[in-house]
Amino acid sequence: MYKESTSESCPNRSSWLYWLVIAGLFLWVLSWLWWYEPEHDEVEHWHVAWLMHQGQQPFKDFFEHHSPLLWNLLRTYYVLVGENYGIILASRALMVIVFALTIWLIYRIARRWVSPGAAWIAALGFPTFSLGLLLAHLFVRSDPLILLLLVVALWLACPLADGKNWGKRDIHRLFWIFVCLGLALGFSPRAGIPVATLFLMLAIFSLKKIPLSNFLIYFVIGGMIVVIPTLIQAVIYHPELYFYWVYYFSATLYPSFSPLKNLVKLGLAAFPIWILVAVGIFSLLKNTELRTQRSLWLVVAMAIANFFGLWASTRPYMQHFLMTIPFFGFLAGFGYDYFTKCSHQRLKLPAWNFAGLILLIGLITLYGKSYRLWSGSGLESRPAWTERARWLMTHCKDNATFAGGVAYFQPLFLSDAFYHWSGGRYATLTMRHLQPDFAPYTLDDLKNASPDVIHESVAEAWGFARSPQFRSWLVENYDPTPFPAYWLKKTPKDP
Repeated sequence: MYKESTSESCPNRSSWLYWLVIAGLFLWVLSWLWWYEPEHDEVEHWHVAWLMHQGQQPFKDFFEHHSPLLWNLLRTYYVLVGENYGIILASRALMVIVFALTIWLIYRIARRWVSPGAAWIAALGFPTFSLGLLLAHLFVRSDPLILLLLVVALWLACPLADGKNWGKRDIHRLFWIFVCLGLALGFSPRAGIPVATLFLMLAIFSLKKIPLSNFLIYFVIGGMIVVIPTLIQAVIYHPELYFYWVYYFSATLYPSFSPLKNLVKLGLAAFPIWILVAVGIFSLLKNTELRTQRSLWLVVAMAIANFFGLWASTRPYMQHFLMTIPFFGFLAGFGYDYFTKCSHQRLKLPAWNFAGLILLIGLITLYGKSYRLWSGSGLESRPAWTERARWLMTHCKDNATFAGGVAYFQPLFLSDAFYHWSGGRYATLTMRHLQPDFAPYTLDDLKNASPDVIHESVAEAWGFARSPQFRSWLVENYDPTPFPAYWLKKTPKDP
């Protein structure tokens, strides 16, 4: 087993590769922060935080099915700074900090068992090779915060798992682990499987480290700490509404799909790292000394349980893989160490920074994918998106309303014309699945709501985009804007 004092597994003159990769990744992240267009979920969260800042309650006053903890965090920006588009850069900068802390902690945890090069593979291998996974780390969602809390909990749990009898300091660690797990679950029920895995593994490991009476006290109280953030939110936002939308509705999103598609994408994008994962699993099965490290089995349990837990999610998008893939990164670290050991002993390869070279290849691949994404997909930049949103706001009266099919088109600071403001993608199908008598919005509902700003996606979302009546009504009552598919209500003419 490697210790913190282990020297570099490559000559010092080649360690500059790590700094080159880190600098290149940092520059990419800065460009993302400034230029990358807002993602649908990001716009949704910024907008919902603004709605809550206006005094509205989720589930009761507008459609939502996420936990409000993230929105309360984002709402502090509006409280401190006011209603402006600086929320975009501020919240994205927060995600960058969260990503940096997560990577640093993964590196520190991996150093318990592997060399520095292998630890960098564990921390940066998957993010550098997979653009989708890297964006999942950076987009303004609850998932990156959940991952950071899980990694902090793992960092605190490793010494407990490997320790002998637990003392006062260890109980303090246990308390903060419960707090981290509780906050992770409070951000989203998607954290349930990794939270339960780490909680149960620690409970099992503690049986020989503390008296049975203390075990019952600590873990009963710990279980209460874990559910407190969820219960507090349920009380604030009405239990029947909170649990229906956040738990029941979210678990019933329809139609569901398998994670296989995204697994294949990850497999193809990061195949060199997956090869190291396979080698790492082989090395663990072969190495008796490593198998005695209980802290290592925390990582293995988190990887296995969360991998199979992907199938518990009805719509496993790439961000859901944040609770799974980073823990496989540790196994890739073991694979790298085993590979370098064999290459030195059997293949007689020179001692060089192969980890840095692998990560550099991943970084170059990342830049190549980014260029193809921007040059071939018609994405608009964040400044362009913000300019459009500002233009719409300046041409609207106070208390104007907006109707669109998905959150991406919402200029953030306009109230919604409908309760299901983002319902077109899945709300209708899911509500019909749950309530067969659910009636989707119609053209008459749109006419009655008479929103001040319309994006044509609202008609596509609710099924009347091809209606001639919709087009004639739109042209008669709304003026086109300089932006495709956006319309402003006509000013009534004087009699």
